[in-house]
Amino acid sequence: MGTQILYSFPIVSGKGKAILKLTGEERDFSTPRGIFEIIGKEENPVWYRPDWSWLERGEEPPSNLTREERAVEGVLGKYRIHFGGGYSIHGTKSGKIKPGKYSHGCIRMNAKDLEKVWEMTEIGTKIYIY
Repeated sequence: MGTQILYSFPIVSGKGKAILKLTGEERDFSTPRGIFEIIGKEENPVWYRPDWSWLERGEEPPSNLTREERAVEGVLGKYRIHFGGGYSIHGTKSGKIKPGKYSHGCIRMNAKDLEKVWEMTEIGTKIYIY
């Protein structure tokens, strides 16, 4: 509130540059910086596995998979807050984060902290990432 911090939560952010094992391609998995706003909120979100997730493991992505066949339920936790460009704030399968930078650009939070943020925000709420 003004210059007073009301809440502070630990997060995990993007791991930065990484090499995809299968192709040797360098990808930037940094969390974007700037001022954003919430453009969507989703309960019980589903992650749709992109090709880079196989390439990162040194595996060839399966061809001709439908969107439904790429669906992985439960890995994003109970809530996802979208802030644009394919990035969001979400939870984890276990409900807990480990310290460090290891996401692919999204912001991960502990389940109880994410629930608090979920309750306090609405579409249009500003997000400052610096």
